[in-house]
Amino acid sequence: MKYIRNKQYTKAFTVIELIIVVVVIGILATLVIVAYRGVTASATDKTVQNDLEQLDGIETRCGLHPSQCGLSGMAAVAWYSGSGTDSYLQFTPSTGNIIDVVANSTDYCMRAYNPSSATYKTLATAAIKESTPGTCTVGATNYIAPSSAAVAGSSGGGGGYTYGTIAWTQQTGSGSHDWNGLASSSDGTKLVAGDSPSGHLYTSTDSGVTWTQQTAAGVGYWGAAASSSDGTKLVVFEGGSDYLYTSTNSGVTWTQRTSADFMGAVASSSDGTKLVGADYAGHLYTSTNSGVTWTQRTIAGSHYWAGGIASSTDGTKLVAGDAKPGYLYTSTDSGVTWTQRTSSGSDYWNAVASSSDGTKLVAGIDGGYLYTSTDSGVTWTQRTGAGSRSWRSIASSSDGSKLIAAQYGGYLYTSTDSGVTWTEQTAAGSRYWNAVASSSDGGKLVAADDGGYIYTGLYN
Repeated sequence: MKYIRNKQYTKAFTVIELIIVVVVIGILATLVIVAYRGVTASATDKTVQNDLEQLDGIETRCGLHPSQCGLSGMAAVAWYSGSGTDSYLQFTPSTGNIIDVVANSTDYCMRAYNPSSATYKTLATAAIKESTPGTCTVGATNYIAPSSAAVAGSSGGGGGYTYGTIAWTQQTGSGSHDWNGLASSSDGTKLVAGDSPSGHLYTSTDSGVTWTQQTAAGVGYWGAAASSSDGTKLVVFEGGSDYLYTSTNSGVTWTQRTSADFMGAVASSSDGTKLVGADYAGHLYTSTNSGVTWTQRTIAGSHYWAGGIASSTDGTKLVAGDAKPGYLYTSTDSGVTWTQRTSSGSDYWNAVASSSDGTKLVAGIDGGYLYTSTDSGVTWTQRTGAGSRSWRSIASSSDGSKLIAAQYGGYLYTSTDSGVTWTEQTAAGSRYWNAVASSSDGGKLVAADDGGYIYTGLYN
């Protein structure tokens, strides 16, 4: 018997139909993802706000019981959660949230943000809580800038320093003195300044807002100063007795070091172990043990080393200026040997600064122009943008891009392009600027007026 089987055909999807299905699925998946992200971002917004509410209790505690927030109450707080915990605030942010708390003697500003937030993604758009309106607002008279650590660690460009206008503040806490030396820690929070003549050393741990007179070092003609990156190791020259003084606890106590001669300038490696000092009318000296002992470097000869000296962070690359007039000299072996740099010419070199790696240098002539180098001093370029001035002091950011130069009897000048162009800082006034210093990121600036006050500047 023969059976006839019917053929059955299964109809398949066409290519166009498959494409349509895939597209529809993709659209639905996108909508789901966007909706999910919106929900999670909104939830993150709430955690950011909740962290600020929890900080409200800390704000109240610090206001009513300042001793629980440091010796100076909230003025002692400059905390960025990305740098670790704070022993006084004792607050742990929610997962992913970043907190920055800063304060001075009268106001405080708390900021909270999270890169995954819908609203509070960066430091610039952070949720804020402030003591009075304007404390967290750039340009306000009582504005308190975020800590340098917050600016360095924030996402989306940080929303912090744009390196445009600088807000300058006259810091009266240290009084009006004949300021002659100045140095800063890398984050700009710890400062040391010397009063000359017949004055004291002063230190600050809150970027110059408050100052402590350090009587342990006694009264003297305090001049050149240098600091380790963390601000703990300091070296300052006292011109009355021709001694160097060093400190290993941020200036609380000091040790007198027998000086080789009258030091017109000093510089330090980032760890504070390698030091270099310049004799006003003599030789250069180096130390590899934080100033305990010194070695005279005669290879560069006897010069009028009043033109300043600068060091790379590792202490190997140095630059020094002869101001009699003379030349600029550089060293790549921590001062053992020196090379005369003639491309910049013989002149009255009175100020120098260096990037952290020692490649970008800037030097100023007393009664002349500023010069820059990008090859560790081999070649130099004259920069006329700031004019011909009596340049007294220069400071540089670690990358060498942001500079501040002080003229004696005029204005401060700043640059954000390694000295190619300069901006006259009229807001700080025309003064006898004798010394300047900068944080490593170039965001925090400090300048000392010879016969006036110390001024701090912050980019906004």
